[in-house]
Amino acid sequence: MALDYGRTVRGKGTGQSAERPPAPANTQPEKCAPTDMEVGDYIFVGLRYRRVNDMRSRGGATERVLVLEGFGPWVMTISHLIHRPIKRGRASTVRSV
Repeated sequence: MALDYGRTVRGKGTGQSAERPPAPANTQPEKCAPTDMEVGDYIFVGLRYRRVNDMRSRGGATERVLVLEGFGPWVMTISHLIHRPIKRGRASTVRSV
């Protein structure tokens, strides 16, 4: 199933569309290549956001096998929109004067 970055997603073989659920709390969206993925990131697969619990290289430098919560292994071969948890304690990009 191809990922749709719009708000409407289509279930595989159902012919029905559904609203994409809201992104996980305390995360920020970013476009991410397979090589930049981190454990703890969220990616939209199987009609919901799934947390990356583990990952492995897939023989090449540009592909990753992501072990997703509630889904199992999933091969990431191209960049996708992901949601990365906002890390606490990181200095803000906006400085107060």
